[in-house]
Amino acid sequence: MKLKAQHIEHHDFSRLARLPDVTRELEIEPKKLAFLIIDVENDFLSEGGMFHDRGVDVSAARQVIEPIKKVSAACRKAGAKVIYTRQSFRTDFCDMGRIWDETLPHEKPVGYLIKDTWRTAFVEELSPQDGDIIIEDKHLYSAFYQTDLEHILRALGIEVIMFAGMCTSICVESTLRDAFFRQFRCILLSDCAWDRWPDIRAHSEKLVKIHFGYVTSSEEVLKALGSMA
Repeated sequence: MKLKAQHIEHHDFSRLARLPDVTRELEIEPKKLAFLIIDVENDFLSEGGMFHDRGVDVSAARQVIEPIKKVSAACRKAGAKVIYTRQSFRTDFCDMGRIWDETLPHEKPVGYLIKDTWRTAFVEELSPQDGDIIIEDKHLYSAFYQTDLEHILRALGIEVIMFAGMCTSICVESTLRDAFFRQFRCILLSDCAWDRWPDIRAHSEKLVKIHFGYVTSSEEVLKALGSMA
C-alpha cells in the first residue's frame, strides 16, 4: 500500500514554527502494519463513564468511533493486525503506582477504570473481532510499559504502527514516542485520536510531524488500503 502522510522536515530550528507540512508517500506492507487502538473504553467514551461524570463532552470524543471502525475493518481485510489496549486497575488501586498517585491525587479515579467491569469494557461499536489482539492491564500512559506489546509486535514482524484512541496528547502520544524509541515507524491518524484540549492536540500532532513520525487521516488510509483491492 502507498499511504500519503505529513511530516515536517527541519534543518533550521530558528524557523521551526513556520515550516510547512510535507506530504510523503509511504510504501507499507500490510502484513508488517499494526493498527493500535488505545483505551477506547466506556469510562472515556460513554455516558455514565469517568469523563462524562467529570464534565467532558463525550459526544465530541465519540467522533473517533466511526473512523476507527472503518480503518479497523479495512486493516483486517488487507491482512494488517488490529491491536487494542485496555487501561485498568485493581479495585484497591495498588497497581496504580506511587508517583502517579502523588502527582495527580485530585485525578485518582476512585470507582473508575476498574478491571473486569463495564467501565473498562470497550465501547460496543469498537468491539474486537476474531483475530484481533488485546493488550490487557495497561496501568500507565504508555502501552509499552510493563506489558507484552513489544514482544507481540516483534513476534508478528510488525514494522509500522498506526495510532488511534484516547487521548492524543497523553496515552496516544506516550505510546507513540515509546514506539519511536523502539525503531517502529509511527503514524498518527488525526481523526481517530481525540483530546479534551484542541490546542494541545494540535501541538501533539505537530510534535509527531517534527520528531516522531507522520500524521495522516483515516480517509488516506482507506484510500491506500482500497487501492489494493
